[in-house]
Amino acid sequence: KLAIIRGLEENKLYPIKMLDQFATLVPAKEIWLEKVSEVGTDMNIDGIGRDGIAVAKFMKTLETANFINSVELIASRQKEIAGVKLQQFSLKCATKRKK
Repeated sequence: KLAIIRGLEENKLYPIKMLDQFATLVPAKEIWLEKVSEVGTDMNIDGIGRDGIAVAKFMKTLETANFINSVELIASRQKEIAGVKLQQFSLKCATKRKK
C-alpha cells in the first residue's frame, strides 16, 4: 500500500513538470504546435514547422527529454499558409510516465 501511495505522490506533479520542460523544447519561430494530447503513455503532437529540417530538429530535441522514450513521425505534408510553404506534421511519442 505504501508503494502505491508513493507512486501516486510522484505522479501527482508529473503533468506540471512535463509541460514545463516540454515548453522549453519547442523552438520559437520554427515550430508552432496545434495540438498536444496524452493517452496512457502515448503523447501525440500536431503542429507546423518552418520546413522539414525544423521538424527533424524538433524530433531530435524531443528525444533528449527525460520524459520521452521515443519519437515517431506519423505524417508530414507541405501546407501553404498565407502564401508561405510550411511543413505540417504529426508525431507520436512514447513517454516514460510511471503507472
